[in-house]
Amino acid sequence: MINNPYLPIVGFGDTNTDYLGGLSKLWLVPREWLSGFPELDPTSQKLSAEPTLIAGKNWIGPIDVSDEMKAYEEVTASSAAGVYFKRKVSFGENGQAAANHLNIGNYIGYELCVVALVRSGAYFIVIGNDKAGLKLDINAGTGVGPLGMPSTKLVLSDESAFRALILANFSH
Repeated sequence: MINNPYLPIVGFGDTNTDYLGGLSKLWLVPREWLSGFPELDPTSQKLSAEPTLIAGKNWIGPIDVSDEMKAYEEVTASSAAGVYFKRKVSFGENGQAAANHLNIGNYIGYELCVVALVRSGAYFIVIGNDKAGLKLDINAGTGVGPLGMPSTKLVLSDESAFRALILANFSH
């Protein structure tokens, strides 16, 4: 999985769209549910197809949370082994629900693969694959006192040699 060095370098920030932050939609699966992961198209540098799932499994989502509470961050870092990326998907909701509390607990310990629709530019990214996924961290609380705001914040994160991959289409 390498970038094609023959594509021309073009200017940054030209998306021909409004610069609206965040993610529009989010889907995820435990990486063990993936039966295959597509190759990169060497010409477009996008994934050649959607990741496939084992029989009987489906993508979880789209995750229904506030638009203001979904974000993706990718930070370059380096070590003696070379350059890598610290990747993080953050999402959550104000308030708490018993069903969500129970359901979120079911995903602790899994490595997750994420497909997200980027709001600015309206394209899909894939973070994680069948070899390594993102780990889930939870920050949930009731708030303090009658004016406190109960909330559930979830963060999926990893460190990878690869940036998020672009997926041309996603049918879910």
